[in-house]
Amino acid sequence: MAYELEDELAAELEDELEDEGELEDEDELEDGDRDVNLVFGGGRKARKSSRRSRIAERVASMIVDCHCHAGKGDRMTAPWNTDAPIEPYLRRARRAGIDKTVVFAPFHSNYDEANRQVARIVARFPGRLIGFAFVHATRDAGRIFSMVERARKWGFRGIKSHGFQAMPTRELCEAARAFRMPLLADVVGRAEVVDLLASQFPDVNFIIPHLGSFADDWRAHQRVIDQLVRYPNVYTDTSGVRRFDYIVEAIKRAGARKVLFGSDGPWLHPGLELHKVRLLRLPPDQESLILGGNIIRLLRQVRSEVDPKDMRRVRRERSSSATAGAQAMEAGSSLPPGTQVEHICNHFVGMTLRNHAHDFLLARAELNTVAVGHAQQQVARAIHLGIDQHLF
Repeated sequence: MAYELEDELAAELEDELEDEGELEDEDELEDGDRDVNLVFGGGRKARKSSRRSRIAERVASMIVDCHCHAGKGDRMTAPWNTDAPIEPYLRRARRAGIDKTVVFAPFHSNYDEANRQVARIVARFPGRLIGFAFVHATRDAGRIFSMVERARKWGFRGIKSHGFQAMPTRELCEAARAFRMPLLADVVGRAEVVDLLASQFPDVNFIIPHLGSFADDWRAHQRVIDQLVRYPNVYTDTSGVRRFDYIVEAIKRAGARKVLFGSDGPWLHPGLELHKVRLLRLPPDQESLILGGNIIRLLRQVRSEVDPKDMRRVRRERSSSATAGAQAMEAGSSLPPGTQVEHICNHFVGMTLRNHAHDFLLARAELNTVAVGHAQQQVARAIHLGIDQHLF
């Protein structure tokens, strides 16, 4: 069953409209907390059609940042795996006129714990924040659905994955399909992966942040623009895109319905990222789609319950992931120690690590410290720890 988003918005906005003249006296963050609640719902239903009309207008004009991190990482080797403080971001966002923000964890070695942190943060600011579950597609293999299901019970409405850790797997995409959640998948410049994802899962909405590359890879920008045109289920966000003309081209060729405003806060200033969209000088109806309408439309499709048919597919993929992992362990156990490590490493991290030769050598050096007699599970754990430690 899909969420009735309009009823949730109406319920909370009733109280806001009644107290419209008193909000200026409230604390800065509490003021923002009275905004539209896309997460938990509740409250009274609208009693007057005129008020419902005002609510609809308010929703249509909302500014929603679809890309922000919140919480603490545990690696502490770079800002993106150390701390993403939400309070400074919320102050900046409020001054910029941003109503709501999608948040997910920074890089972490345990996304089950990281998602719990995000759930607690969202609970502190329920009127301002919308939670997405962060998932490591290979390290969390075999339990992705249960992680997303748990996050859904917390009110989360989407999934985030990052290609520096692992590209989306079939198991991850099946989980997104089951809940009709958008999957915000950072492909770290490897835009060719989007062709595979979008064609294999035409009923999953993929948001490709940074127009495919935070590192200003113009080839990735260009290919993602082509994919926005070609695939109805591929979207992008504006966060961190510095080559402004590619944003212009994306809207010109694919339309405003395929581009979402995002900031990549708290590390990038939401006001500055919002100003990029304003500088496009778009007609009001197109600008409103980018600033909030598009992400609200995608969130509106999220299910609170999973269709039994989708559940069967999820179980098959979960079983397949677990079996493949066990087979890799068994096949690797008969190989010489050095080859065994490489075999298991190649299976678990796949092309993501193989395309980064320097990082592969670092991870392999870490793995060489594993004693030959240790169980294969310990080897696999060392692989993931080594990769996370050296890459993130």
